[in-house]
Amino acid sequence: RLRPPERRDSVAAMAYEAQQLLPDRGRDKAHLGRTLAGIALMTVMTAGLMLLWIFVISGLLFPGSMRPEGPSAGPLGMVLMLSTFLCPLVALAVTMRVLHRRGLGVLMGPAGLAWSQFWRVFLVQCGVLGVALMLPSPEGGEPERQMALTRWLSWMPLALVLLAVQIGSEELMFRGYIQSRLAARFRSPLLWIGVPAVVFALLHFNPAAGDNLWPILGVTFLYALAAGDLTARAG
Repeated sequence: RLRPPERRDSVAAMAYEAQQLLPDRGRDKAHLGRTLAGIALMTVMTAGLMLLWIFVISGLLFPGSMRPEGPSAGPLGMVLMLSTFLCPLVALAVTMRVLHRRGLGVLMGPAGLAWSQFWRVFLVQCGVLGVALMLPSPEGGEPERQMALTRWLSWMPLALVLLAVQIGSEELMFRGYIQSRLAARFRSPLLWIGVPAVVFALLHFNPAAGDNLWPILGVTFLYALAAGDLTARAG
């Protein structure tokens, strides 16, 4: 009668077998203290680098473009805002090198597998977006042109690169670093998928959202669970 729970554990282990392709799985350096030290180092470095970038570097390169309450409107302000995500990426790279003696690239798993999965998902997403664009927009949701097409196209390459930086820094930090470190230390996916998902959702806490705050946090939490599950299944 004790076999069904063991079987469930076995099935769960098989479903998440690809998690072992990510770094630190089952290795002797996956101590909780080292992981907490890494998170603390990333947090402090990210905060310091962001302050430096927003108030010093941006002010020197683009005088008047940044204000204490946030970036100015327009494409320049958006580019500067997205560029701040270089800070957590640098902090993560330093943490990996200082505490774990490894490069940032190992957080993506095997390079060949990562590129293969990327292009497969990219093609599927193109199809999904193509269908979505053909659907009628909800009332009041029609797009409006904000700038000339030539100006929009001139900003697009830089915007795409910085969007990749924003998305990549978040995923490498939460699904690449924190999840893989916890998975190497704890057996239960409730911990190594659930804990990063909770932290990820709480970082999106914004009282200015008003009545939408809890739905936003809920959707963000569910996304983080799905992303963690996908990472563990895909490697």
